[in-house]
Amino acid sequence: RPGAIREFTGPRGSDELVGRRRELTDVVEWVFRWTLVEPPVMRNEERVVALGEEHHEELVAFLDAHSPAHSTGPGSADVSLWAGIRDADGQLVACGALSSLRDSGAPLMASVATDASRRGQGLGAALTAWLTRYAVREHGFCTLWQIADNAPAQRLYDRLGYRDEDHCVSARIVGAA
Repeated sequence: RPGAIREFTGPRGSDELVGRRRELTDVVEWVFRWTLVEPPVMRNEERVVALGEEHHEELVAFLDAHSPAHSTGPGSADVSLWAGIRDADGQLVACGALSSLRDSGAPLMASVATDASRRGQGLGAALTAWLTRYAVREHGFCTLWQIADNAPAQRLYDRLGYRDEDHCVSARIVGAA
């Protein structure tokens, strides 16, 4: 349906097929991952706290500064939980959300971000483990999308028990309405 579809996600390689007929932009390769098990407890995990609606402005500013391409934001209807880690001065240094897949309602971890100056301290691992544990306890499993060439994220998700499942690609169709 030319013009009716603006973007798509499909199996890796489908961008080449669509690209033969339509010009594409913003092509991103992804891996869909999931786990049924609670991960091992990570250092700093005890610092994770749930964040409410009163923190939305702070979360927006944090994500804009430290993860401008975040996949979801505060106020999104699909998000059921925001969580974060603060430093000793009360400043947000990491955050992430538990959202849901549109089609199935399956729990989806999204927009995990760490303050750029604090990366490598295990804060992202602590937050990811906490959100995963929460989802597994509440829903029996957790899912996430990982950018394919993000080796540090892949190592973390492997360590936390995520399975590397579907290799996908997403793209926007140039000129679609």
